[in-house]
Amino acid sequence: VEAKLMKPKVVFKGVSKKYEIYNKKIDKILSLFFPSRKRKEFFALKGVSFEVFEGESIGIVGVNGSGKSTLSNLLAKIIPQSSGEISINGESSLIAISVGLNNALTGLENIELKCLMHGLNKQEINELLPTIIDFADIGDFISQPVKNYSSGMKSRLGFAISVHTNPDILIVDEALSVGDQTFYKKCLNKINEFKKEGKTIFFISHSIGQMRSISDKVIWIHYGQLKEFGESKQVLDNYQSFIKWFNELTERDKKSYKMEMLSKQSGPLLDAENNEIVLNRSTRYKSTKNSHKNVYGQIVISFLIFILSGLFLVVSPHYHTSSSETEENENVEMIIKGETENDELNQPIEVMTIHKLGFSNNTLIYDDPKLVNIKGELLPNTELNLLEETTLSYKFENNSIEGYVEKNTILLEKDFEEKSQVNINTFTEYFSEGFVESYQYFLMHLGYEATEMKENMFGGEEKERDAFGQSEYYFEREKFSYILNEEDIVSSLIIFDFEPDLEFLEENLSTNFAVHDRLGFHINSYSIIIDLTEKILFVTI
Repeated sequence: VEAKLMKPKVVFKGVSKKYEIYNKKIDKILSLFFPSRKRKEFFALKGVSFEVFEGESIGIVGVNGSGKSTLSNLLAKIIPQSSGEISINGESSLIAISVGLNNALTGLENIELKCLMHGLNKQEINELLPTIIDFADIGDFISQPVKNYSSGMKSRLGFAISVHTNPDILIVDEALSVGDQTFYKKCLNKINEFKKEGKTIFFISHSIGQMRSISDKVIWIHYGQLKEFGESKQVLDNYQSFIKWFNELTERDKKSYKMEMLSKQSGPLLDAENNEIVLNRSTRYKSTKNSHKNVYGQIVISFLIFILSGLFLVVSPHYHTSSSETEENENVEMIIKGETENDELNQPIEVMTIHKLGFSNNTLIYDDPKLVNIKGELLPNTELNLLEETTLSYKFENNSIEGYVEKNTILLEKDFEEKSQVNINTFTEYFSEGFVESYQYFLMHLGYEATEMKENMFGGEEKERDAFGQSEYYFEREKFSYILNEEDIVSSLIIFDFEPDLEFLEENLSTNFAVHDRLGFHINSYSIIIDLTEKILFVTI
């Protein structure tokens, strides 16, 4: 009730942002001379309306390409809207990775420049300078050109400057997706400080965990349109349900859905002079004008072709490759694979008793050795007690749960190699930027109880438990996950986006990865599995 009596801080009424699409560079040049030419439009945002009041923290979610960054640029007044009304009562400041930073200037020079742009005088800048430098915490790099910074350093500096120029409206666009855990906590404290001061905050992130901890309300942007705006719990629950539904689609259905949504964002081809719609390129345009071309028009066209002919030498043609050949190859491959599988299933099953330890690779569980009926699913690199072996499968028993797994998805523990000459630090060069800055802190939590780990960590998102009662606790910003066992103990860690150089691995581990792209090693106190296909490094104590 109190919020309704207040004057809105930000108001969007039917706001749209559209762009004209040109297939070739020459099309854009010709449009300057022929404004009546047909053109195609793309709506990054379409008819968006909402009101935000002072002191509210608003999260903005949506799949990639839905228009979140376009919305943040409109809020920051970086770009104008194509139609609709925008009312912003106060100074807004956009914080995104490297936005507003001049790569040719040093960190110190960027601080001075951005502060001057916010209306601060020299004395005020000198007073703020030590605070901004301390908050950014990038050491001697503050005197180096920004072009030498990592994305994490750029984010630190940009955030430090923006939060100390006293904005009324703070727009954080994925700026917390880089940097270490210490800096992340520092940013959260500053955001909470702003909330207490009654400042309005817009927070854009792919991390649902971050969104829940920061936002009071959430805007869900879906392919350019406002899908939902309301209390954070309700909107985020609906958004997660959509993501789950989408991820369960086949690749073909996913592609079909995306194409359908993108087609709704694309405006029709228009003839600006007659305002007639062309449905597609194959549709013939029926002009209501006299089709006779006057002599003047022909002369102008000939002259332009002569002048611009040189441009065709540098304009790359667009080739449209038919997918029929690819589809045919895929169909043949599926038929061959199906025949091979049927041959194997028709053969008698030979069972051999074994007692081995193995690790799954994101494996399905079956209730028969022929792998016909699926009964469950395992998390990546689950440890399995293997009892029987067939030509197709292994039988396992873990905690009174029995089942079968596909043989080629299991890495046997006996095949792990001892590598005492290297340690976990050997691989840091190939860790993702978000993970490497605090990797020792993250590894330290192996063996912790889940409740204690969650108290120390921010922004994680817990996923559904598997057949063994294990769950994955994923940190999108740092690109890693903890695996919590059935007793809610942090049993292992998965590092994503791990793409080491093949020569580096073979030199340091003396192993031929060209033959095996998933191998296990014992390195000091850790056991690790490197999976080059999935681009992950799995670590357990």
